[in-house]
Amino acid sequence: MQAIFFDLDGTLIESKKIITRLINETLMEFGYKTFTEEEMLASVGMPLESLLSLRAGRDDVERMCKRYIEKYFEEGLKDTKPYDGIINLLKELKDEGAKIGIITTKSEEEAKRVIEHLGFSPYVDVVVGHSKERNPKPNPDPIIKACSVLSIPPEKTIMIGDTDVDIKAGKFAGTLATIGVLWGIGKENDLRDADY
Repeated sequence: MQAIFFDLDGTLIESKKIITRLINETLMEFGYKTFTEEEMLASVGMPLESLLSLRAGRDDVERMCKRYIEKYFEEGLKDTKPYDGIINLLKELKDEGAKIGIITTKSEEEAKRVIEHLGFSPYVDVVVGHSKERNPKPNPDPIIKACSVLSIPPEKTIMIGDTDVDIKAGKFAGTLATIGVLWGIGKENDLRDADY
């Protein structure tokens, strides 16, 4: 194993409540119906644009995405915290020589700001976020991109995440193993296809 890829939200950081609140506030600002907790859970892993498109008209989605991102960095980031032990884990993995990547449906710019704010930057070698040029997880494109940047084949990597979307992306990319974590959004049944 040469590289370990982590999902961000729900795997490295606790952000579910913040994201749900800010998405619903954004929908209300634009006059759209909010999501229930069940609807939010069902949409885990969707890029922001796709999620907002479930409620909003095409003309509003771009403006709503910008507003949500503003709100997140004005209000939400200060309440976003890493799960206990995550920084020590990243440091230990880095000290052992592993390359570390973040694979997320946040935009790369957003993800890099969060990673910097939380002190993860010294340990992270690559960040692959949502892009119009790439299909999001569960498609393997983000993992393949990270492998390309690091010059490491997928079969020498591990994908760790809290949802079936993360596990499927790892499987589709041909990673050595997938690991499901239960402290995020996913439940044991959602992660049944994980190797560990």
